Amino acid sequence: MIYLVDANVLSEATRQAPETKAVEWLRANEREIAVDPIILGEIQFGILLLPKGKKRQRLEHWFADGVGRIRCLSWEATTGLRWAKLRNPRDFSRAGVKTVNPFA
Repeated sequence: MIYLVDANVLSEATRQAPETKAVEWLRANEREIAVDPIILGEIQFGILLLPKGKKRQRLEHWFADGVGRIRCLSWEATTGLRWAKLRNPRDFSRAGVKTVNPFA
């Protein structure tokens, strides 16, 4: 099964006090994780907003090391238009998509 993850899930392990359940879920499902290109942009944008320093440098290394290993979905216009209607878990479940909360 492929899991489409959001930025908050993907970056949880970089937090000062990460949620253990989420980090364990990420490790257990690393090979089944996929993201859309917007998520990669969101994460890098957030890193670039940080002032230069140790935290930003650590996150830049984390991102550079991990981005090549992450499966990134390709998008066409129809995909983007469908995505616009799916904003939260309730919308995904209405669309018949199974959701998993790695923080639960």
